[in-house]
Amino acid sequence: HGSGTWSVPPVLRRAGFEVFEEPEQAVPDGRFPTVPGRAANPEIPACMEKACVFADQVNCTFVLGTDPDADRIGACVKLGDVWRFLTGNEIAVLVVYQALRRHPSPENAIVIRTEVTSSLVSLVAKGFGAKIIDSLLVGFKYIGDGLQKLEEEGTFLGVRGCAQDFAIGVEESHGVLTTDQIRDKDAAGGALMLAELAA
Repeated sequence: HGSGTWSVPPVLRRAGFEVFEEPEQAVPDGRFPTVPGRAANPEIPACMEKACVFADQVNCTFVLGTDPDADRIGACVKLGDVWRFLTGNEIAVLVVYQALRRHPSPENAIVIRTEVTSSLVSLVAKGFGAKIIDSLLVGFKYIGDGLQKLEEEGTFLGVRGCAQDFAIGVEESHGVLTTDQIRDKDAAGGALMLAELAA
C-alpha cells in the first residue's frame, strides 16, 4: 500500500522481468487495510501471506514485498507446496553473493555490513576476494558515512578504495543498498538482485 509500487515494479520491468502486483495491495493506503495488524513490515512473515496467495493464482514461485516507504525488502520463495519466508540475514547473504557475481572486479569490491548482520555475509565476501567492512553500528547512516569517507578520503576503517568500488551494503533488518549513488537502504536495488539470482 506504499511507495514500493512506484519503485520496485518499474525497476524489475525495465530489467526484463515479468511482474504481477497483488491488486489490492498495489493501491496506496496509509491505513494498510489488507495487512495483518496493519503493520506493513516485510520483516513480519504474515505481511507476505496475501501476496503468496496471489502468487499461487498467477503461478509464480517468488514474492517480494516492501515497507511503506520502500526502503526495506521482504521475500518468499515457493518450495514444493510451501512458501518459505526469507529472513533479513538470508536476504543479505543472497544479495551480497549476487552483487559480487555481477561486479566487474570482485577482488576490488567493497562490501559493508552492520555488526548485527550475519557473519556469513563476510565469509561470502571473502570467498570472492572482496574487501569487507563489518564492524559498523546498527543503522544505514553508518554505511552512508562509510561511502562518504571512501569518496572524500579514499579509506574507511582501514579499507582503502573509492565509492565506485562499493558493491553492496546490508543489514539484517531487510535493508539493502546496491549503489554508491544512494546513501540509504533501497528496496528496488535489493529486489533487482534477488530477481536476478532467482532467474
